[in-house]
Amino acid sequence: MSFYSEIPEKTPQDMWKEIQEIDGRMIQTIPFESSEEDMEGFIAVIGKQDELPVITFCIANPQKDKTIAVNIVFDTLERYNNFIDNLNIDLFKSFNMSAKFN
Repeated sequence: MSFYSEIPEKTPQDMWKEIQEIDGRMIQTIPFESSEEDMEGFIAVIGKQDELPVITFCIANPQKDKTIAVNIVFDTLERYNNFIDNLNIDLFKSFNMSAKFN
């Protein structure tokens, strides 16, 4: 299940602060390797132990002064694990791991 929201007058930093308050974990800032202060978005995971895993994609929309967030709620740990496995399988099947990009 996924949810999409346009959040007016909030920045990715505002959203990250709220996610941190519920023990969310940052997976990736956007642009890649940007600091939390400079990020324009992020990918985070929420949930632990007996909770359902949630992946959040959050991106600033500078033209409309709002943030866009998509939450994917995994209904089982097995489905979450399969999602992660499928990302790894795609990486190794579809991409040349020795390729260098500038």
